[in-house]
Amino acid sequence: MKKYIFIISTVISLILCILLSTSYIKYSNLDSKLSYDNLNVNNIVSSRIELKKSLNYVSKPISDTFIPILMYHSISDRDPSNTLLVSPSEFESEMAWLHDNGFTSLSLDELYYSLTTGNVPAKPVVITFDDGYDDNYINAYPILQKYGLIGNFFVITDYIGTKPGFMNIDMLKEMYSNGMIIESHTSNHQELKNISDDAKISSIKNAQNFLKENLNIDSKFICYPVGRYDESTKNIVSSLGIKLAVTTEPGLANISQGLTSLKRVRISPMSLESFKSNFQTFIN
Repeated sequence: MKKYIFIISTVISLILCILLSTSYIKYSNLDSKLSYDNLNVNNIVSSRIELKKSLNYVSKPISDTFIPILMYHSISDRDPSNTLLVSPSEFESEMAWLHDNGFTSLSLDELYYSLTTGNVPAKPVVITFDDGYDDNYINAYPILQKYGLIGNFFVITDYIGTKPGFMNIDMLKEMYSNGMIIESHTSNHQELKNISDDAKISSIKNAQNFLKENLNIDSKFICYPVGRYDESTKNIVSSLGIKLAVTTEPGLANISQGLTSLKRVRISPMSLESFKSNFQTFIN
């Protein structure tokens, strides 16, 4: 009898191990190897949210849901004196630390979901890049893939394939097809606070049209050029169907700031210890 009990227990343990391994692989693949069919992006995002929620989401009051949105620009070591540049080696150290310490990288859709529901990973992070530099594709993208992290790239659409030093459409298509998020930094990078309402609408709408025509993306998110905005800007982005906008104002994102004026954490060249200090709330 003891022999049979031992055999049955062993079989049950093996089945449980297989089921857990399958769930882990599905979860990892959603983050690091997700292939986006342009016709079913919303379904894929919804599926990923549901899977993540079942595995590692916790429930908090919306008012207590704070999420670090990291703000990067160029990932390059060509000019160490430029504070908008973070070297590839430094960037990799930061991504490795996030990975090794159990942080869950969020897409902008997932950020919106967490901020508006209070369902959020225990250790959330949103990784964003402004402008659309080609070193984002050359240097940042492979590192993000290596550690199974999602990057959210806000691109100036008039610069795509036309301005040296910026990504082309093939680069964007490849990143998008492999789980990265491509969104709007307007079409021409004019400071929205300083232009007319008609010019605001044109700059935002032209970027939305570009993303729809070239990537089949229904653009619902925006990063304000230079982080500048006013009440008119917020009203216009909402009227154009934008759900969430980020600024350059420092701090963790919270719904109290308004979904169209969220704060971010600027990442400049810094030590890894300084980088870690941005996450004290989540690692203490």
